[in-house]
Amino acid sequence: MIISIITASGLILFSLTKVLRVAQPARVKNSR
Repeated sequence: MIISIITASGLILFSLTKVLRVAQPARVKNSR
């Protein structure tokens, strides 16, 4: 169970970082 929680949290963090990287440049373009 511990391993599954670690892998799940890792996948969530990985997806969040990807979304943030894609969203940051878009926000800058929209603000300008």
